[in-house]
Amino acid sequence: MSLHHAVSEGVGDELRVPMPGDPTYPPARRWSSTACRWLCELGPVIGLFTMAKASDRIPADVPWPAQPSLCGLVAATEIVAEIDVDSRGLHQWLWFGAPDTAFGLCPLPDSDYYVWDRLLSELRPGHARFKSECWAGWSRRVGFGWNAMIGRFAMLSAPSRSVLAWHPAPSVSEIGRELFERIVVQRGAIAVNCS
Repeated sequence: MSLHHAVSEGVGDELRVPMPGDPTYPPARRWSSTACRWLCELGPVIGLFTMAKASDRIPADVPWPAQPSLCGLVAATEIVAEIDVDSRGLHQWLWFGAPDTAFGLCPLPDSDYYVWDRLLSELRPGHARFKSECWAGWSRRVGFGWNAMIGRFAMLSAPSRSVLAWHPAPSVSEIGRELFERIVVQRGAIAVNCS
């Protein structure tokens, strides 16, 4: 599934803030084992997320989040693909939103873009119409600050259900690190280590 249709077309148009139940934002597909596999094979990616204590809202049919930072990802009720444009070019995003938390995923030059495309095909996200629409919308909704980390995903074994973990990536390229630092500044995020 191509993301090119998500590039902003109406610079002067009013920003539409994503809200729960918005019919233009299809509900999230539940995490399949295939989607989890693609997520874990992405390699290092940028995660932009809000922290949440949502353990009582994690559906039974999705992986359990090993860290609170993953609550917005596994409990998402909306998944939206977006392209952000700045002076350095296009940056793809995949946004996962729940009523009170969110998680944004951005591939790095170090990421596997074949796997990224497979993940998009599996999740079938909606598409944002405006640059930075998802970040702005969820920032207004969740009402608290963003954290950012370069990390890798992994599935862990547990007796009753699978567990999704998010670990800091040991090393990335210089251009990948520069992209991360630029996103931290642009989004007013705090760089964290979620190990």
